[in-house]
Amino acid sequence: MDNQPQPGASGERGPREIGNDRFNEELARVRLELEKIYIQKAKEVEEVKEMNERIDRLKHDRRSKKTIEKAKEELRKMVDTMERTILMVEQTRQEEEDIVVQRWRFQQGR
Repeated sequence: MDNQPQPGASGERGPREIGNDRFNEELARVRLELEKIYIQKAKEVEEVKEMNERIDRLKHDRRSKKTIEKAKEELRKMVDTMERTILMVEQTRQEEEDIVVQRWRFQQGR
């Protein structure tokens, strides 16, 4: 029987494994961030829908123009916030894609 140690049997990790781990950890961080942003986006979309319904009720109930305008201003602010969140989703997705490509290149030895 050959007593030669098997590669990796010593528990030491080579540069390739360490590099892969680094990319995997970064990818996990970005995906967690993306999940949190998706939850926030869903909440904001629901709030915008509710505000639109509220404005429709205010109009139907013939509330004062001032009350309706105040609700519309609040809606505009909500939409602005939602648009920033959507932009964050897009940026984070791009970051995720970049990491996947970098990891692939690293694995290919490029």
